[in-house]
Amino acid sequence: MFDYNSTRAREARLGYKIKNPLVQVLLWLMVIGGVAGFVAVMFLLHNSFSWVFLIFTIFALMILIWQKKRLLNVPRGKTEDFNDVLKSDVLALMPKNPTPKNIAEFLYKTRGGYFMALRFGLVQELVLQVANYLGEDPNPIFKKAIEIQKATESKNIGGAILTTAIMECFPNCEYVLKQMKLE
Repeated sequence: MFDYNSTRAREARLGYKIKNPLVQVLLWLMVIGGVAGFVAVMFLLHNSFSWVFLIFTIFALMILIWQKKRLLNVPRGKTEDFNDVLKSDVLALMPKNPTPKNIAEFLYKTRGGYFMALRFGLVQELVLQVANYLGEDPNPIFKKAIEIQKATESKNIGGAILTTAIMECFPNCEYVLKQMKLE
């Protein structure tokens, strides 16, 4: 059901890697250094080699703009397929062959998963224990997430919906929620 090699998934992973602070600093240093090198060589040395510095500047700016406009918020797909409705922050962190445990491990790096932990007390340890109980097949979680997305009329499936789907796939979910007084 999940396609690790889809275009959206590859773009989301690339955007997540470029979002790294070290990469951001290097790109901005390329921009600043390129402009400084262009000005220094063009106006102080009067050499046409300065245009090479401008090429590096434009290249770095293109990557920064591409990241901001496309990679950090990969547009939703045109179909109702699971890959097309996942939010880009979830897509970026989804492993190649996800298991419920893998999904539960990265959910708290997303805004929705973090929200569920803070607002409803569904902390990572609890969701991990439930995910361990669910076995190795993530498809029931994906199906439940699609049901929740349609029921809530959400545009995308994010960390909050996946956290809820994991909890609802647990056979004794109603009992656990009553004990936690969330229902």
